[in-house]
Amino acid sequence: MFFLAELLINFFFRKNFNQKTDLIVFSYDRPIQLYAFLESVEKYVLGLNNIYIIYRSSDLEFDQGYDCVKHDFSNVIFCKQKNKSDFKHWTAKAFFQKDSNNVIFAVDDIIIKDFIDLKKCVCVLIENKAYGFYLRLGKNITESYSCNIITGIPQHEEVAPGIFKYRIFSGAGDWCYPNTVDMTLYRKKDIALKLFLMPWDTPNSLEAAWSKGARFINKSSYGLFLEESKIINIPANLVQNEQLNRYSESISTKELLLLFQASKKINIEPFFKIKNKSPHMECKFDFINR
Repeated sequence: MFFLAELLINFFFRKNFNQKTDLIVFSYDRPIQLYAFLESVEKYVLGLNNIYIIYRSSDLEFDQGYDCVKHDFSNVIFCKQKNKSDFKHWTAKAFFQKDSNNVIFAVDDIIIKDFIDLKKCVCVLIENKAYGFYLRLGKNITESYSCNIITGIPQHEEVAPGIFKYRIFSGAGDWCYPNTVDMTLYRKKDIALKLFLMPWDTPNSLEAAWSKGARFINKSSYGLFLEESKIINIPANLVQNEQLNRYSESISTKELLLLFQASKKINIEPFFKIKNKSPHMECKFDFINR
């Protein structure tokens, strides 16, 4: 049965072969942070197909905040959750679109910090038969904020100008974390079966279950990365209690909502080519008029 399902998934994504990439973003009570993420995607990312936002609000005020985001990013597809139980439904609906064979997952506290050519990334991913293209990794990433350790950079080789491959399980910290919702490019056929057979109902339980599923990945699998990482994840607040992720508590979602209601937005300019040593980095926000 498992083998048959794998064949069907391979057929589903190969029958209309293309190099298009969809972006699926998860958001909860963070309209102003989502706005900054989408603004950075619009400015720096080339070659995206569809962008899907799967979001949930705890009250009407946050919901109205998301309405403002929808207004300014009308080309984005917004999927509003009624409750936690429909999260997997919306994720599957976005994932199994036939016009795209590749996918990137993201969360709302990410900001893109430099230009990304996804068509080039897809070509190198396919040519090298790599498991994932890790846009959060680069030669600047020598620490892990989440694990609170020094990781260094694993042994690697250049496979295209400015693009490198390494054995995923030879690394430490974020270098040895193959299944992530922090801007990694995957071929859908490589992850679909194991991902959707697992039980999960939130972004955190998705990543936790998927992380445990890493044991099924071939131990000699390669990952790809660029000279410099292309994103930064700013853990300014916590919106869930499933996992005690490290965060800075610098500003609450309610405080951010009040600023958004006052027609402010996060200024993404200070993050352009920022020199971060870890994919996650504590930063102070600068707010400007929308």
